[in-house]
Amino acid sequence: MVYKSWDSICAPWDEGGFNIKNLTVWNQAAMLSWLWKLDQNKGSIWVNWMSKYYLHDHSIWSMEVREHHPECLRGIIQTRDHCIAQLGSSSHVKDLLLHCDVAGKFSIKHAYNALRTKFAITECSQAIQRGFYLPRHRVLLQLAAHNCLATVDRQIGRGLPMVNRCSLCQKQSETTAHLFFACSYSSEVLLAIKQWVGINTSATSLLQLLSWTNKRKHRRHWRIQWVQNSIAATVYSIWSERNLRIFENKCRPSHTLIRDIQYIVSIILFAKNQEVFHEEILDSFLASRN
Repeated sequence: MVYKSWDSICAPWDEGGFNIKNLTVWNQAAMLSWLWKLDQNKGSIWVNWMSKYYLHDHSIWSMEVREHHPECLRGIIQTRDHCIAQLGSSSHVKDLLLHCDVAGKFSIKHAYNALRTKFAITECSQAIQRGFYLPRHRVLLQLAAHNCLATVDRQIGRGLPMVNRCSLCQKQSETTAHLFFACSYSSEVLLAIKQWVGINTSATSLLQLLSWTNKRKHRRHWRIQWVQNSIAATVYSIWSERNLRIFENKCRPSHTLIRDIQYIVSIILFAKNQEVFHEEILDSFLASRN
């Protein structure tokens, strides 16, 4: 996923987007609900009034925009024509309206999903969608998984004169793959977090870790949520540490960052549901503080 358009940003989480509602497409879907009502000739007094004074027993599918038409009717006709151009024919639009008819009511949500641009579903994005994360952790995790963070190599690719050196290890070039988790600093943090949550996977890169969590059964189990939040908090903390060193000339040793991650994850899980906050998490956290 490369975020080159608003459609890609508005895509669902499992398609690599941020699940932001595209209001242009949503407005088209809402206008289709009125097209459906006029086509069915039912729904409200307004529909009866429009049918009597403007349609005159003619089909909404053959009507053209006239100067005396109210703005609402103009919008319906324009939306009809736009959907016909987008889907190929009026019969396809009618099929869409039929698909959005749920128990005799028009579903704007169904219409929106049918009209929006679709993108490929990836395993990593599925893991990000299904996990229980803080909003800021989820957004950064999505950006990192699709190599869209403003790392030095990407800024150089845009023409900025910079020296490409990782601010964490000061040894290799900074890329997304290096930060998560080929860097000696970040790999040390990841190893400690993996030991803390008790997973033995050989996955070392971010994409491998997300793929591993997506394949786990019982995704709502407290242990999987523990692992998911630990990975997300680790990615967020490493990126924050990178920015802290670049912009504020400050640094934290790896053991301090590890303890901060453990504290953040423990608070997240405890705030979610105190009854699910398992004793093993609490014991592991208290042991790490000693």
